[in-house]
Amino acid sequence: MLAREGVIDEGTAGTLVAAIGFRNVLAHEYGHVNYDEVYETLQTGLSVYDTYSQTGRTVDEEDELNTPIDR
Repeated sequence: MLAREGVIDEGTAGTLVAAIGFRNVLAHEYGHVNYDEVYETLQTGLSVYDTYSQTGRTVDEEDELNTPIDR
């Protein structure tokens, strides 16, 4: 939805969707977890959260700029 509305790009959206799937594997199939895969994901995949949080901050700032101030 955020990508469709242009809030985040398609690459960030795809990475977040993959992260949700990976979280589900960890939460529900913990007996079958490949620890090398977990390590690799943690080393390479966390930067998407920085990108996402920066996007959220930008949206919040834009909303503040466009909100009329009652005086």
